[in-house]
Amino acid sequence: MVSAAALAVALTMMSGCASLTADRSPLPPPNIADLQPYFGDDLTELGVELTDRGGLIDRTEGYEVSETGSHLALYVAPIEEPTDDQYVDGIVQITRAVVDAFERWPELASLDVCQERHPNDPLHERQLTVTQIELTRDTATAIDWDTVTLSELLIALEDDTDSFLRVRTELTTHPELRDALADLRDATDRTATSSD
Repeated sequence: MVSAAALAVALTMMSGCASLTADRSPLPPPNIADLQPYFGDDLTELGVELTDRGGLIDRTEGYEVSETGSHLALYVAPIEEPTDDQYVDGIVQITRAVVDAFERWPELASLDVCQERHPNDPLHERQLTVTQIELTRDTATAIDWDTVTLSELLIALEDDTDSFLRVRTELTTHPELRDALADLRDATDRTATSSD
């Protein structure tokens, strides 16, 4: 038999889940604190957490947090001091964790995710991000996020002038990223050859 206390806890948990499931807003909330329930747990499992930068951004005449913006900017910081491997792995893994934003909010046009430095990093105070990936809705929804590799992601970004990946110079020599860039060059060369 289920006790009254246990039933109350279960109902509370269900109502909390329902509030996210029933959210049919066309755009995400503008403030980072209100985005935590949507992404926080998945990001924590990846060893990162949302920072207080970013939010829903209106980029029509600048870069302002706005309830009517159509671009979602997310900044994540490592919970523990990360390795370069974790930064590179995070390009796909962290994006995969938040890309359902396009399914959840139908009027969201684009998003970007920046991996920030750990507070112990001497460059942290300068707010220099380590990686930044930006995706439009069309590009993001065309990718199979269950299976996509870093190479496949870079190739997909190449087909959209409004989608891109930027990384700090120190990561460009990482073997996995270097191999992915080589795969991108090969794919670009094949496309150029076939169009001749």
